[in-house]
Amino acid sequence: MTRPALLLLTTVLVAAGCAEPPAGVGASSRTTLPRGGIRVEYQDLGDPTHRLVEELRLGRQDAPPGEPAHDLFGDIRGLEVDGGGNIYVLDYQAKELRKFDADGEYLATLMVPGSGPGEVQQPFGIRFDGEGRLWVVDSGTDRVTVLRQDGGIADELDWRVRQWGFTWRGAPVGGRYWDFVSDLDREGLERRLQEFVNTRGVTRSNALDIAKGFGETEEADTQFVVGGFEYTGIRYPRGSSGIPFMPQPHTLITSQGHLWDARPPGYQFTKLSLAGDTLLWVSATPPEAIIPSEARRGAIENMEQTMERIGWVDVDWSILPETYPPVFAIFPDDSGGLWVLRQSPEGQVIDMFGEDGSHLGTANVSAPLLPVPGVITSGKLHMVLMSEASAPVVVRYRLERLDP
Repeated sequence: MTRPALLLLTTVLVAAGCAEPPAGVGASSRTTLPRGGIRVEYQDLGDPTHRLVEELRLGRQDAPPGEPAHDLFGDIRGLEVDGGGNIYVLDYQAKELRKFDADGEYLATLMVPGSGPGEVQQPFGIRFDGEGRLWVVDSGTDRVTVLRQDGGIADELDWRVRQWGFTWRGAPVGGRYWDFVSDLDREGLERRLQEFVNTRGVTRSNALDIAKGFGETEEADTQFVVGGFEYTGIRYPRGSSGIPFMPQPHTLITSQGHLWDARPPGYQFTKLSLAGDTLLWVSATPPEAIIPSEARRGAIENMEQTMERIGWVDVDWSILPETYPPVFAIFPDDSGGLWVLRQSPEGQVIDMFGEDGSHLGTANVSAPLLPVPGVITSGKLHMVLMSEASAPVVVRYRLERLDP
């Protein structure tokens, strides 16, 4: 984190009225851990002090024939914002990386479909490094392309991760790229896959989240265990799915060289160095949010519709939780802090924390946000949402203080 970035975010929060702990926050304690990290505990996080106000929406449902459709997106797998406010959108379906200015006006297409230099096949993540270069990961070509600020290719690296998710949760740090890998070797993965294929109904499996930094050679790689978790899902004759409302770990690596991990049980998160040391541990006890009966019924109906397509299994639906998960998503900001999305009894809110764990305020959310990585720059949140027409759009929010 640079000192200008910290001063900029502090200025934004002062202007928005949350430089000091907001009124109504329960008592907190701050202690030092044995290895020097900080432990912060809150009894409560108080009432919302701010709200998120939409100020830009990028994307549309369709385009007339013959008209450029640069702001028509199919499947957004990557979102970034540079220091000038320019927005970068990686569309997995179109296999394109597009650049827009801060007002949402199209500027350029930086990567296109193909297998040659500057081309992608199955791109699923973009992240800026500390030098302002944009890293693009593509599992289709097993390649990482590093773009200069002018859009030219600065470097190309082999993508050596043998598994990937919906979006890239890692980041480039110190000339290497980081991601999360399995604790099993190839034979172990094949054995677990076979066990999974032969199972029907509710399944449970234990797994470790391992953060790994990939250097120029395997000998230069480094890794550490973040934590373990028991995943619960449903296996059908012709597919699988998760279970609605079930708590899940949320883990992200930042180009600042930190790893954020929000892991059940309860409302808590840690900030780790990339050597695996705990720098910060924050917990709180906000009120639980009960899942409405109509939401539970709707989730069950959706699951049964899924079974009609890929095969029926017996499921005791009492397995669905009674309350929403304590954490929906985490969004690192550009000054070393973290924003945490959760469900309160009144609706979705975002808790904002500084780099030292100080609670800077809580913001009401006007529209439901998706639990996908967002980008926070200069106190503004950029998110990917689904429009009413089920088309992905990019939305930028600003903070606005609530009346006392």
